[in-house]
Amino acid sequence: MKRISLLLQCALLGSLPSLAGCQDSPDGPRKTYQPKGFVRNTRSNAEWGMQFVWPMQADYVIVYLDRQYQQTIIAREQRDYVWIMARTPRISATEYDALTDRVRAMGYDMSLLRRVPQTQP
Repeated sequence: MKRISLLLQCALLGSLPSLAGCQDSPDGPRKTYQPKGFVRNTRSNAEWGMQFVWPMQADYVIVYLDRQYQQTIIAREQRDYVWIMARTPRISATEYDALTDRVRAMGYDMSLLRRVPQTQP
């Protein structure tokens, strides 16, 4: 299975979301996707989907968002992917431990979790 680094940048190109990351490592080949996104739960706006290839759709859920909107955890119901994201390139060890404790409590295999060095500003 190919891995896309969690060094992920989101941007809007016109009305299409664009996701770009590096394949296999932060220095790997750059890969860009332009999926269609949609909100599945308009009451909370926390459940959304992405369609990278028709007709398949992937679910994503905002399972945690801190009160200051600085850190979040995005997860999938299948427990095959999880993202810990922050508005800053650095998260303190204490904050990271608290976030990973939340991921562990959701039943993820923590041996598969990888902290990716953030080299982008």
